[in-house]
Amino acid sequence: MATRERRSQMALDDAYLYCSKLESGEEPPSLYKVCAAIRTLEAALESCAEPARHWAPVITLEAWAEVKDILYNCLVTSFPGYYLVYPEAAPAPLEPGSEWPGSGRLEFYPQRGRRREDSYVSRLDRLQESTLTSLRWCFAEGRKTVEPSDFSRQPPASVEEEEAIGLIQRLYDVCLDEATRGKKRAHQKWWQLYWEADSCRDKSQKHELRRQMSRLQTVWGRPS
Repeated sequence: MATRERRSQMALDDAYLYCSKLESGEEPPSLYKVCAAIRTLEAALESCAEPARHWAPVITLEAWAEVKDILYNCLVTSFPGYYLVYPEAAPAPLEPGSEWPGSGRLEFYPQRGRRREDSYVSRLDRLQESTLTSLRWCFAEGRKTVEPSDFSRQPPASVEEEEAIGLIQRLYDVCLDEATRGKKRAHQKWWQLYWEADSCRDKSQKHELRRQMSRLQTVWGRPS
């Protein structure tokens, strides 16, 4: 048991050292190393709640959780893969293009992972703001996959840039809300035109109603 605990502690130290090298740019991200470090930290964080296991981190739980957050952010932004977004306590993920949840979790599946069932999970509120914003844009576009190019690699923003990013985020939220309501109204109009066309006996008027339906469908999609 002591040997196993020593190995676990060494793995934890290696995970911290690797995270430091990634942060400093000393070493480029490696999918295998990032995934292994995340798994090591997940096991360590779980052990903190189990008194029978003594190899848990000696520094604070939150400090190690932040190290895991850094590694998770690196995984999502550095490697292609597909993702699922779950609202808080929901058993099923949301469909891309639907409304982004106020809280929940992200499941990320690296494209080059060894096993398809391997997933890496993080709460949405633990993601870095820039990563979260990029994911929301991809999600709003109806995409289920992400590439490293989807994420910004710019240096830390100044106060003015952060304010601009905050403004853009609020604008995005407003536009997304308006788009959701606009889609709902468009689908309601589509169904109204559908029933009017279905009962219309005048061929030219029926053609015009269907033309309007086609225009709505081109922009907003066919209602379910």
